[in-house]
Amino acid sequence: MTSAVNEPLAAPPAAAAPPAPAGAAAAPDEPARTRSLASALKRVLDIQAALLEARSHREGLSRLAGLLAEALHGDEAAVALFDRGRLRTLVRSAGAPTEPELPEVRALLAAMHETLDQGATVATPETGLEPVPRIRLAQRRLIGDDAGSVACVLLPGHAGTADDPLQPRQAAGVICVRRKGPQCRPLGSADVAWLEHVAAFASPVLGLLRQRERSLRWRAQRRWRALAGNRPAWLAGAGAAAGLLVLGGLGAWPVAHEVGGRARVEGAVQRVLVAPAAGFLKQAHVRPGDSVRTGQVLVELAEEDLRLEQERLSAQSVQFESALAEANAKADRAQVMIQLARLQQARAQLALVESQLGRTRLQAPFDAVVVQGDLGQRLGAPLQQGEELLVLAPEGRYRVIVEVGEDDVARVRPGQPGELMLAALPWKTLALEVRHVSPMAKAVEGRNVFEVEAEVLDPPAELRPGLSGSGRVVVGERGLATGWLADLAAASRRLWWRLWG
Repeated sequence: MTSAVNEPLAAPPAAAAPPAPAGAAAAPDEPARTRSLASALKRVLDIQAALLEARSHREGLSRLAGLLAEALHGDEAAVALFDRGRLRTLVRSAGAPTEPELPEVRALLAAMHETLDQGATVATPETGLEPVPRIRLAQRRLIGDDAGSVACVLLPGHAGTADDPLQPRQAAGVICVRRKGPQCRPLGSADVAWLEHVAAFASPVLGLLRQRERSLRWRAQRRWRALAGNRPAWLAGAGAAAGLLVLGGLGAWPVAHEVGGRARVEGAVQRVLVAPAAGFLKQAHVRPGDSVRTGQVLVELAEEDLRLEQERLSAQSVQFESALAEANAKADRAQVMIQLARLQQARAQLALVESQLGRTRLQAPFDAVVVQGDLGQRLGAPLQQGEELLVLAPEGRYRVIVEVGEDDVARVRPGQPGELMLAALPWKTLALEVRHVSPMAKAVEGRNVFEVEAEVLDPPAELRPGLSGSGRVVVGERGLATGWLADLAAASRRLWWRLWG
């Protein structure tokens, strides 16, 4: 606050001043009357600015009480708000107690109620501003025997009594400033008039602070009263009943109950091509995504080592045949049996090598699409027997895997319809039919899901294995609102069980 707020608004009355010498000019009775309007208004606006800095309604009341007590040089300043037929939220300066059972607090509230009942400013002693006599019984009891001074000013109505928070409607509360002791300077007419200006400027700010802390229920009631206006009560009741009927009808309106989650497209059947023997990769003719035809060469393996082995075994077989013929000529039965066994072994090894040579060129077993196996970066790399090279899926036959959460999988049955929305085909919705529900769950991103296998009823030409999107399965019907309430209740039960068992 600036120093202007802390300036005294009135000097001690002339009666309390020492007598003036003869011939001297008479001192003014109340110097506060001579203060400029600009200075008084500046102090009022300084108080309003201090209230605008408050973070809560009660902090604003505390600031107002403290600033008034300081500005008017009073021993005490108090602010109380009128709510539901009585004064509430009493705040006193300097942190004075506000318990209603204290005699001093009861006397202060009685003086405020006295002012509120009369609907006008009341000051003791009188200031001469009242056009009609005022009742001051409670204020005199508040002053007691100390012959002090007290003034109670009404706070104009603020937000909560009208749609416009700046439009005064009725008293929103009472401000009370008190000076104690028989030697105190009474509150003059200038002090009371300035206090009324402070109340007029502070009330809208307090109203806005109070409205900001109102509950959602209060806001809804206020909005309903604003919409109802001056309409008859029966008309407002009929409108409310009609609204409830409409909401009830919408809540019971049957809608499809869908469950699902992420989905991916796979081939209905997958064929894995592996390395028939240990060797080296010579050539790869396809990549993932390529369409292949039956008998098309897909991968070639290096065959030089197998050719050399074939020639060695062929020469060895000829050698064993010559030895067998020689043994037959000599009628050496033992040598005949030995050479015959060696010849059969060599021929078996030769047949194996020739078979491996025939499998160095891997061919497509059916019309398919390559879904896995990019061998372009592995040319010349060593391969182990049985190592996976390519994965093929037949064209035109697909299955969709939909990940359904463990909370909803119990409702999924084979034969139920569904829909598939793919990221690659956002303009198309594909019809599904459930074929199989996996009995085992798997963890995906921290939650358990079950894989539901479904068939695409009318697959488009753009469909490819590996596409992903979102899948939904229709498991029945339920009400628009009842379904949400059921899901909320189930989630609440699970949370309760998880936290408290």
